[in-house]
Order: sequence, then C-alpha cells, then structure tokens
Amino acid sequence: MSEEIDKKAEQIIAFSQKLRCFEGYISGIELTTRDDGTLYCKFSIPLKKKKEDEPVWLNCYIYGGALCDEFTKDCAKGARVWITGMLKKSEKEGNEYLNFLVKDYRLLEYPRPKTEGE
Repeated sequence: MSEEIDKKAEQIIAFSQKLRCFEGYISGIELTTRDDGTLYCKFSIPLKKKKEDEPVWLNCYIYGGALCDEFTKDCAKGARVWITGMLKKSEKEGNEYLNFLVKDYRLLEYPRPKTEGE
C-alpha cells in the first residue's frame, strides 16, 4: 500500500509543479466559439518586474462554458485578477506560442471608471 501512496504522491507533485499563478490587470476580453462549438475567451496580462520595465504579455485562455461565462460577466478590461493555470506551448502556421490555460481566477479589483479627458 505504501508503494501505491508513493506513486500517487509523485503524480500529484509532478502535476502541482506545472501549476502557476499570476496577478495583473487584464486587457480586453475576446469571447469566441471554436469550430467544434467550444466556447472560450482570450485576454492578456502584462507582466513586468518594475514599473518602468517593458511588459511581457501573457496570453491567457479560458476554455469551457461555465468558467468562461462567469469570467466574462465578472471581469472587463482593466480588472485586476489572480489567475491559476498551466503554461502550454502551441504551434500554428509555423509559429510557436506560449499560452496560459486558466483553470481558476479571483477578481481582486474592478476596473476603475474612466474620468473625463481619459
């Protein structure tokens, strides 16, 4: 029985090492339906160490109806979120991409309303 538990522990540790968390202000949300009918939304989060640094944009995707619906109702451009998920490499038309597949999120701050002159 101990061997079975050890194997399960190794699998859980390997899986947990793939999980990542990020926090940031989201870009606009694109809601799309794939050819197979799967609903997904796409957005980006700029990541940078210091305020003056040039951002690296993290392309994020949420697949599946329930989480995608909830996210698009809760969030809008400029909302600050905490997202959990996994990085995934993909290739399309000869180009390689690094995307983040969101498995869960928490809305930390609603977008600030625009003031006159912005």
